[in-house]
Amino acid sequence: MATICISTTAEEQQKVYDYVKTVPDKQLSVSVISSATGLVQSRARYALDDLVSEGYIERIPVKQFNNKYIRYKYAIRKEFKKCHQ
Repeated sequence: MATICISTTAEEQQKVYDYVKTVPDKQLSVSVISSATGLVQSRARYALDDLVSEGYIERIPVKQFNNKYIRYKYAIRKEFKKCHQ
């Protein structure tokens, strides 16, 4: 089976990280994050997934309507400085 790997840039990740950092303890959708950062929804989703998988951001479930429809809030776990290096 083929595996699709979509990588995001450090700038995209930095934009998403900076926005999540400004709204702590608030339920966020990917569409809100994408409109606030100026990214397309798919790029914002992939950047967010990259940050979560690398341990910079924690995804916390807030509401679960069923197995596939879950609302999340995001918390900062550690400082992200990829763009500044």
